[in-house]
Amino acid sequence: MDWRKWIIERLPEKLRVTGIIAVCMVLTLPIRMLYEEFVTWQKKMRTKVAGTPQVCMLQKIIRDELGLDVRIEEGNGKPIDFIIKTTFVDVDKERRLFALLDRYKLAGKSYGYENAGIMITAQWTGFVCELASMESEWTGFVCELKGKRDNSVEADVLGYGFDLKVTAQYPVSEPLPIHFKVGSETTERTVHYTSTRENQAVTFPVDATGGNAIVESSVRLGITEDDEYVYEFRLI
Repeated sequence: MDWRKWIIERLPEKLRVTGIIAVCMVLTLPIRMLYEEFVTWQKKMRTKVAGTPQVCMLQKIIRDELGLDVRIEEGNGKPIDFIIKTTFVDVDKERRLFALLDRYKLAGKSYGYENAGIMITAQWTGFVCELASMESEWTGFVCELKGKRDNSVEADVLGYGFDLKVTAQYPVSEPLPIHFKVGSETTERTVHYTSTRENQAVTFPVDATGGNAIVESSVRLGITEDDEYVYEFRLI
């Protein structure tokens, strides 16, 4: 639109002088800028409405929107229906290109993408190990790896300190050492507990020569775990 001509035509003949025309051009600048934005928007909307999945139309839309020249080649349909070929390195334009293709392509159609402007390089910075294959097979039974169970062990001093009763929650196949002291002895004594069933109690008589009894506070387990259990000890 010729805004200068439009302004002159609407001014009286006596006011059609250079100064007045210049003032009118300045005053109408916001309107002229808004009008130009509207024309640009209107052109884009008309293109969107008229857009079709035809090759020529897709190329025109991409050129108008992104300023890119693309070539569209037919695919074999397994699984690509057409291929977009172009050359540029702008990542933002690449995302916008995919958005335009998804908007205008036929529903259910798929496309490939080739960009000659992108090159990927790699450089080894250290030693490179050769990729080798390895095969293995089991020649015997394989045991399942399981976690250890908690096994509660209780000790009770009986008979005025002359007997020691030991009970385990689960069977203990490997000898479980129980240490304790008698009277004023400085050396610990040891008994070994085993069982074949749950909560099986075993009583160990203690040789308390001279009438010395077991010191209850000295009773303790010799180990805290083995291949099968984690032991929890309690003196009752």
